[in-house]
Parts: sequence; structure tokens; C-alpha cells
Amino acid sequence: MVIYDSFIVGEYFGWNSKNITLINCTVESLQGFCYIENLVMKNCKLVNTALAFEYSTVDVEITGKIDSVFNPKGGTIKAKEIGTLIMDGDNINPDDTKIIVEGEAPKPVTLAEVELISGEGRETELRRRG
Repeated sequence: MVIYDSFIVGEYFGWNSKNITLINCTVESLQGFCYIENLVMKNCKLVNTALAFEYSTVDVEITGKIDSVFNPKGGTIKAKEIGTLIMDGDNINPDDTKIIVEGEAPKPVTLAEVELISGEGRETELRRRG
């Protein structure tokens, strides 16, 4: 499936799917793009999207910031910035995913090192424990 020039809002967008391509799209999705085999995103923007790409194989180019990335299975993630990068080596091989950011790449953390904080509306953030 290929989706062009769209604005998509919805939690858990695309879960358990295969072969999804988004081009020139803006997406707002808590825990979006998880459990997807062969996700392609070109020139896309993510808004209020936390815990993205869990156990997904990806080739994504995001034009802005990704709030947080959680245990991608493999591929390439390119973004201007990634707020929190969670890579649990017990569940995935971090070396299977190439992370490209414009500035300094975030230091990967494990899920045990962060806590999920829900905000007003759709805003969600992760904070380091301790």
C-alpha cells in the first residue's frame, strides 16, 4: 500500500502490517508504525509520535524530530533529531538498525531507564528514571 500527501491521526497506526509506503505525509500516532515488515517513509513528518517503529523493519526519512524510537528490528531511520532512542539488546540487535541524525545522535537507552509520562491531549513524553 502506498499513501501520498496525507495527514493521518490515530494511535497504533499500521500495527502488524506489511509493505506500507508513505510519501510526503504527516502522521500523529502514539506507538505508531510498530510490528511492520517493510515500512518505507519518504519526506514525512511525525507529530506527537512516541515509541515508534517497535519490532519493525524500516527505511524512513523524517523531515523533523521523532519524539522517541523504540526497538526497531532493522533498517535505516533518518531524521533531523530523535528525542529518545530505546534499544534493548535483549530483544533486538541494535547493529541491525542504522540511525542517521543531523546533529549528535542520541545515546541509546533501555526501556528500564525511562518512564512514560502522559500529557494533556495527545502529548506523551519519555523521561529518564532517577
